[in-house]
Amino acid sequence: MERVFGFSCLSHCWIAHSYNRVRRPCINYSSFQCKFFKSTPESTQGHIQSRNKATKHRQRATCLRAQVKLPQIGEVQTANFDQCIPLARKICFRLQEEPQDEEAYKVLKELLSREEGARAFFVEYLSDYELSLPDKKPPFKLEKLLKDCDAYVPNLLARNLAMSVAREVDLAKDFGGTEKEQRESSLSGNWTDNVEDGHGGPTMVKERTSLLIDSIASSEIARELVAMWFSIRSRKGKYAHFLERQNFRKDQLDVLQRTLEMFIGA
Repeated sequence: MERVFGFSCLSHCWIAHSYNRVRRPCINYSSFQCKFFKSTPESTQGHIQSRNKATKHRQRATCLRAQVKLPQIGEVQTANFDQCIPLARKICFRLQEEPQDEEAYKVLKELLSREEGARAFFVEYLSDYELSLPDKKPPFKLEKLLKDCDAYVPNLLARNLAMSVAREVDLAKDFGGTEKEQRESSLSGNWTDNVEDGHGGPTMVKERTSLLIDSIASSEIARELVAMWFSIRSRKGKYAHFLERQNFRKDQLDVLQRTLEMFIGA
């Protein structure tokens, strides 16, 4: 934009502000951006608006990070599941901004020590499309913490993998499904054991879950995946009731079994 017009929109606003200092205020620099778009050639407008639309979620996430205030450990200790979700969101955005924040890890450790907190953490971490942290290998400290907090983490990862794979099979039946439809699909049905109120589609949840499983690579997670695989084949074992309650179809179970075999090497 600076190359085309010689100086930026910000420069225009500064000029307007300076002019108002020495003359009776007659330039409304706060509304300049609106006037600027009206006077901009249509092709340039389209480029700028397209770029703004593409970065909408990133800008919103940046704003959220700027306002992040870590919850107190006392809040985390007494919060129920619904209350834990916004607390987990604050922790995730803080870690995205400051991956080595010791205080954030202390609060997260407390959150993961309770089942409600661990469930809320995965709701946020796996399904919030405004987060970029889960789309790459987790920081070493986060990886180690998730590995050490093995009371609930392995079980929840196995369940989230199963549910996201099953939902993805449904989505594949309608190959023309849009990203919006994926998100709507992820919000419907019974997700009581996994990403209850997620915003991301099942493919994103599956990919993030798989990346965590690969990164943590603990024996506890491996045991849960083997137990899930055994329950699919035998209709018995630890996850038999879970699979029955979710009412998975045969095609969903077949894909889930093949996915698990990729992890456990069966």
